[in-house]
Amino acid sequence: MERRRKTTANINDLARHVALSKGSVSRILNGKGGAFSEETRRRVKAAALEIGYRPSAVAKALSHGRTGIVSLCLSGALTPFLARVSHAYGEELAAHGWDLMVRVYGRHRAGAHPEALAGVADGVVLHDTDPHLWPVGTMTAAPRPGELPPVVMS
Repeated sequence: MERRRKTTANINDLARHVALSKGSVSRILNGKGGAFSEETRRRVKAAALEIGYRPSAVAKALSHGRTGIVSLCLSGALTPFLARVSHAYGEELAAHGWDLMVRVYGRHRAGAHPEALAGVADGVVLHDTDPHLWPVGTMTAAPRPGELPPVVMS
C-alpha cells in the first residue's frame, strides 16, 4: 500500500528543524516569545517559511476556543442570486478575518438546525428562501450553552 506524501510541515517538524520544543515554537509564532532572543525569534520565523509550515486550523480552534468560521446555510438550490449573496458574505467576513462555510439544504433536510454545526462554526446565518426548512418559531428561544444563536435572513 502506498503512503500519501505529507505536503505541509506541522509544528513538530518546525520544532525539530530549529531544535526547540513545540511549546517554545508555538509561543514565538503566536507573538508570546518575549523570553527568547530576537535572533531565535527570527530563526523560527525564517524556518517556518523555509519548510512550508502551515498552522493547524484544528489546533488553533482548540487552543483559542473558536474556529473563525461562520456558516451560511441556504435553503433550496444554489441559484445565481444566492451565489452572489454567498460571495458578498464571504468578502465581508474575510475583511474582518473570518472564513465562510456555505451549506445548502433542500427539503430532504427539513427541520435541520444550526446546533448541528456547534463546534464547526462560531456563527450561523440562515438565508431562508423556503420558510418550511427553517421554521422561525422553533428558533426564538435563547440558545442553550454550546448552541449557536441563529440569524435568519429572508
